[in-house]
Amino acid sequence: MYGAMIVGIEPPKFEGAYSIWKAAEVYRDAASLLYKRMQATIASYDLQFLLVQPCIVLEAFSIELYLKCLYQIENNKQANKIHNLKDLFILLTDVRKERLRLVYDTMCKNSNDLNFIRKSIPDINIELDYILELMSHTFQEFRYSYDSNIKLKGYYCLGEFQEALRTVILELNPEWKILVATGNIGEHDAEFKQANESTTKIIS
Repeated sequence: MYGAMIVGIEPPKFEGAYSIWKAAEVYRDAASLLYKRMQATIASYDLQFLLVQPCIVLEAFSIELYLKCLYQIENNKQANKIHNLKDLFILLTDVRKERLRLVYDTMCKNSNDLNFIRKSIPDINIELDYILELMSHTFQEFRYSYDSNIKLKGYYCLGEFQEALRTVILELNPEWKILVATGNIGEHDAEFKQANESTTKIIS
């Protein structure tokens, strides 16, 4: 199915941090769509658990890409061959890390999901350094979750950290505020929109 959709499409040229941003956005949107599917599957706990695993993989990978995007913005070079989320966070400047902590804390305070969890676990630790330690290998671990006894540790804050990263990047580059998956594409992405519309016609 997907092979037929991409035949004849030239791969986009790498545009530095902006290319990383676009990739992160797509994985974020894919996780969001899958999460909505999971929420709608209220009759089967087993299916919900199966769906949450790829959700976590997609969210974790988008976080990795957002961190690499920030690093590229600050250093004008790529953070290659690093997948550990904590290690990527440490590479950022102190100013950026403090801004991320502040935005993350605000996201957590306003999170309906976390407020619900706090009712059952009042002393739950959501401090960013602690969460980064827990989820630093999330992408690698959950790719093979079917094959191991994975414990859901720290993943309850993935969404908040993801949105904190996205917010800070948009503060630096407000013109990047595009949602590729929903078709809200900037003028500079007109060729992507045209390809997306053609694909939609094929699918429908």
